[in-house]
Amino acid sequence: MEPFDETLKLRCPKLGGPVTLKYCLTTNNKLFCPRITTCWEGKIDISSIIKERFSPEEIDSVFSSPPKDKVLTLIELIEKAKKNKKKQ
Repeated sequence: MEPFDETLKLRCPKLGGPVTLKYCLTTNNKLFCPRITTCWEGKIDISSIIKERFSPEEIDSVFSSPPKDKVLTLIELIEKAKKNKKKQ
């Protein structure tokens, strides 16, 4: 990851709050969010970043699967937080 991955932030339309570029690049089972180009285009050269960090097969797999809806994503994040809390 680059240093700017954790400093660049924008509002995520999927979650409704601010997220880092790092989150957008890893949120989809270590792959990038399918909405990343829509969100980051015009702010940074996101297409080049994706091409540098992911294989053509990974890129195809992200864009060929439909994005999860907001409720499902929130439920998954809540479950993940619960598991992390139990580990502490």
